[in-house]
Amino acid sequence: MKGGMSMELNEKIIARLIEPADIAFLNQKQPFDLAVLYGELDEESQAYLLSLLTDESRADLLSFLNPEDAAEFLEEMEIEEQQNILSY
Repeated sequence: MKGGMSMELNEKIIARLIEPADIAFLNQKQPFDLAVLYGELDEESQAYLLSLLTDESRADLLSFLNPEDAAEFLEEMEIEEQQNILSY
């Protein structure tokens, strides 16, 4: 995905204007691209992005985050959610 399209998606996430097609698109993105997108967002928008992803996509994203971000990523979740994600 090129920068312009990514920026548009960032703006939609920040403004909470995501549509069903965007959710499907997000869940088909490569983990590295999700990690880049995640890193470009503020904490509230990161949490919103995570809410849009499947457990599998969140697990893939987790594997591409630096250790500090990965720890924060997991700390924000309930134990059951953590178990679901880490089972992938």
